[in-house]
Amino acid sequence: MTTSADLRIASKRAYYDNDKPYGDSETITLYIYNAGPDTASAPTVTAGYTHSMDYNNVSTSLQKAQEQVGKQPSKDLASLTWTNLTSPSTHYEGWNMVTTLPDISPGTILQLGLTFPMTREESYDDDTTTASVTSNTSDPRQSNNSTTYIITPNHHNDGSSYWNTPGDVGNLDFNGLTNVQTVSQCDLRIASSRARYNNNLPFGEAETLSLLIFNAGPTIAMSPVLTAGYTTSMDETLMTAFGEQVWIPDGLNPSTFFSGSDTTADIKWQSIVGGLGFPRVDGWNAVVNLPDLPPSILYRIHIKFPMNHTTTYKDYTATASITSQAKELDSSNNSTTYVITPNHNNDGDAYWNAPGNISQLDGPTTPAGSQACSTGWLLDTPMIVQISGDDNPSQIPLKQLEGQISTTKAISYAPQGLNFQAKAVTGVEYDTSAQGMILSFCSDGVNTQSYTAHPDTLVYLDPFSVTVGQDTHRVAYWIPVRMLWVGAGLRGRSPTGGMTVAYVTDIKADTSGDQLQSAEPGIVSMSHSYVVGTLDQGGILTHNPKDDQRCGNPNVPAIIAAVVAVANNIVATTTPPPGIPDPPHGYSLRYRRPDDPNTPSQSGPPVLPLDVPRRDEDENWLIYLYEEDTPAAVENARVGVYEMGLPPVLTYDPSGAPTRRRDSTGQYQSQRELLQLTTQELSGATGTTGQLDRDEYPPAIASQGGSGALVSYIEAGDNRRAGALMGQQFNNYRANPQPDGHAPLQPGDGFRYAVIHENMFGVEYIGDGMDEDQLEEPPTT
Repeated sequence: MTTSADLRIASKRAYYDNDKPYGDSETITLYIYNAGPDTASAPTVTAGYTHSMDYNNVSTSLQKAQEQVGKQPSKDLASLTWTNLTSPSTHYEGWNMVTTLPDISPGTILQLGLTFPMTREESYDDDTTTASVTSNTSDPRQSNNSTTYIITPNHHNDGSSYWNTPGDVGNLDFNGLTNVQTVSQCDLRIASSRARYNNNLPFGEAETLSLLIFNAGPTIAMSPVLTAGYTTSMDETLMTAFGEQVWIPDGLNPSTFFSGSDTTADIKWQSIVGGLGFPRVDGWNAVVNLPDLPPSILYRIHIKFPMNHTTTYKDYTATASITSQAKELDSSNNSTTYVITPNHNNDGDAYWNAPGNISQLDGPTTPAGSQACSTGWLLDTPMIVQISGDDNPSQIPLKQLEGQISTTKAISYAPQGLNFQAKAVTGVEYDTSAQGMILSFCSDGVNTQSYTAHPDTLVYLDPFSVTVGQDTHRVAYWIPVRMLWVGAGLRGRSPTGGMTVAYVTDIKADTSGDQLQSAEPGIVSMSHSYVVGTLDQGGILTHNPKDDQRCGNPNVPAIIAAVVAVANNIVATTTPPPGIPDPPHGYSLRYRRPDDPNTPSQSGPPVLPLDVPRRDEDENWLIYLYEEDTPAAVENARVGVYEMGLPPVLTYDPSGAPTRRRDSTGQYQSQRELLQLTTQELSGATGTTGQLDRDEYPPAIASQGGSGALVSYIEAGDNRRAGALMGQQFNNYRANPQPDGHAPLQPGDGFRYAVIHENMFGVEYIGDGMDEDQLEEPPTT
């Protein structure tokens, strides 16, 4: 693997003075940082200067920071201790000074000073100049290899505050996700609020077309355009358009919220953020440009037509349609029809208020891919394990694990202790795929490791903050390999066995064209993770997510059905197996056996086993999540409770949810803004996927949510699966009666998260922890 070094440069000050008296000097000070993973060989700095600066008599100074800086060096500059190095050689080339530096090791930051005596020449204009750094080592990201500063003769007397203005020191950091290639996909649906509209009103009165537009996801519909047909008697020269929006909980089946033609039972319309474009005419159609439409948002667009003097006699069937820049996943429901008629003036409100085909807004999103997602690493990928009878960790290829399950435990990450533990392996699943990603990473600053993984394999992104404009965001945790970028930090195991961060040095598609065979172990662990890597060089954490879903957008109804299949195979018991201590809160889970009584039937699709308690011993309602389906949402809650001190027991308060959601996630950019998507990426031309959603803990439905919530960007399907599952449970708990006779869920009641793993018969209560070694194998028949 070719070595690489991510070099970055920044000017210490934004302004330098070239209007000093003859004989005085001005010093341009530059920071040069190597983010690694390898040493930068023979680095060269080119720095611009301008008039009045004596390039023949420049003196140089070079210092090295004694400390290793972090992922955002700009925050460490004020506290660094500098050591003097030998002054480097410098010469001029045109209007640039060229300085040769010694090799720069990974994690090292240098400070270069170029001191120019003033000449007798006078200067009058400000000059924006550039400094850049290169080396003989390949640089994986060159966007921060140059910086600018201003040399000016016009502010000599402006004081120290002006001359000490910091330069672009943020150029030393890497905060963006701009290397992520993202495809924009959506499932737009449209329906008319009313089945019929009247174009035989008196001159001067108006009729208003009312169209409902819903985005079922999975990503934002960029620049949507509404086209709505009209006919004779409707004055298109005076038409106007306005609209409203509402969030649909769980993003499912908007029509269930309607109790009439144009009213809602449980939701309140709000003005559309950003407003509408001015309507225009295209033939016999009104065309309205709409704001970007996020998933799970329903727009109601009104187009108002005053009547003109034209008389009409015939019914007219008009068509409305919706399009956007995003790739349309299902075109069968992005148009609708309605009747415009002059023949029923006296038929009454019941006739005119008859609803349109609102049910067209409902239904699952069509999966974007035709093949099943495959996750895992290749069969020869080494996994760090603990073999029975040997105290020292070792490693074996994944293809050998199946035959050694009884004597082998995988090295896995324990989030509560922030350390590694040996966990039991429950089985190995195999798959094949024509898709693969070659991921290269370095965990020791010296050696680079490369393995091929399937694009949907989840790796543990080391939590970090992203600055976009003036806003700072937290990005974490489990994300697919396909969403990584060069320079990303992955949590993993160091060569000495402790925690470390392994940095991605390269990622590219596997173009071999061969069928790739993979293996993914099932691990008993709160993080359900294992360490991939070479033992002497450390490794990275990878997750074993649930398989057998379709590639592409998150098909929430289908995923819930898969969760149901797991749930129906689990029963609750208060009797733990021999040798296992009493489970927390007095019960365990185990797999259903043939002699267990049948599960009582219930209305609607079951989401959880009916056997599991709905409340804990303190009468708090339990909101269950499945580790396999929503690992990032679960991890976000764990970090919120264990690392940030947020409360594990929350208070149910649905009335304040919209406000708290705006106060928490509303502070953070949409995926489009965060990822800084290009037009090519928005068009889907890049051919890859990977979306991020804003996940919050505590959730907005809890009174503890809002501005103090931990908000992390996580994989979109993970977030929406968690939201759908939680919504199903809250709806069930509000029902009357409850299976155990308890009163329904009420505002003010306490609730908490409980996490189920299909290979565990214990449940993790967020805030309490669990015994991760409790396990019962599923029945073989």
